[in-house]
Amino acid sequence: MAFTVREYRDLLQLLNEHPEWREELRRTLLSDDFLALPQIVRELAEAQKRTEQRVEELAEAQKRTEQRLEELAEAQRKSEERLTRLEQTVAELIEAQKRTEQRVEELAEAQKRTEQRVEELAEAQKRTEQRVEELAEAQKRNEQQIRELIEIVQRHEERLAAVEERLEKVEERLDKLTQRVDRVEIRLAKVDGRTLELEYERKAGGYFGRIIRDPQVVNLGAWEKRISPP
Repeated sequence: MAFTVREYRDLLQLLNEHPEWREELRRTLLSDDFLALPQIVRELAEAQKRTEQRVEELAEAQKRTEQRLEELAEAQRKSEERLTRLEQTVAELIEAQKRTEQRVEELAEAQKRTEQRVEELAEAQKRTEQRVEELAEAQKRNEQQIRELIEIVQRHEERLAAVEERLEKVEERLDKLTQRVDRVEIRLAKVDGRTLELEYERKAGGYFGRIIRDPQVVNLGAWEKRISPP
C-alpha cells in the first residue's frame, strides 16, 4: 500500500503533538551505535580535558624543578666564591709566613682550619651533586609520564577517527534514505495531480457551473480530429 502525502503529513502532525514518540521512532530508524555516539563523544571530550589538565600539572612541576636547580646552581656559585676567597687568604698567610718566623705556628693553625673548611665544602658539594642526580632521576620519571600521556592521547585520537568513520557511513545511509523519500514525494505529487484532474472531470458542473452554462468534459483528442482539415 502506497504511503500518501496526506499520511506523511498526518505522521508529522502526530509527532509534533506527541514529542515522546520521536525518541521511539528515532530508535526504530537509527542503529544503536549511532544513538550511542553523543555519549562516546562526551566521554572522549572529558578524557581529553583530564589529559590536558594533567599535562599542565606536569609542566608546573617541571617549572618548580628548574627553579630548584637554579637555586642549587646559585648556592654552588656562592660556595665556589667563598672557596676562592679562602684560597686567597691561604696565599696571603703563606706569604706572611715567609716574612716572619713568629707567624709560622699561627699560619699552620689557620691552614688546618682552612683544610677542614675545604673538606666541609667538598662534602657539601658531594651532597649537592647527589641532589642534582635525584632531580635528574625525577625528571626522567616526568618524561616517562609525559610519553605515556602522549600514547593515551594518540589512542583517543584513533578512537575518535573510528567514530568519525562510522558517522560518515551513517550520514551516507541518511543521504540515500533522503533521496528515496524525495523520489516518493515526486511520485506522490504526480498522483495528486492526476487525482485532481479526475476530480475536475467528475464534478465539472459543481466547479464551473457558476461561470459556464451546462459545462461538459471534452476529449481533446477527439476534438482535434474533428477540427483538423481533411
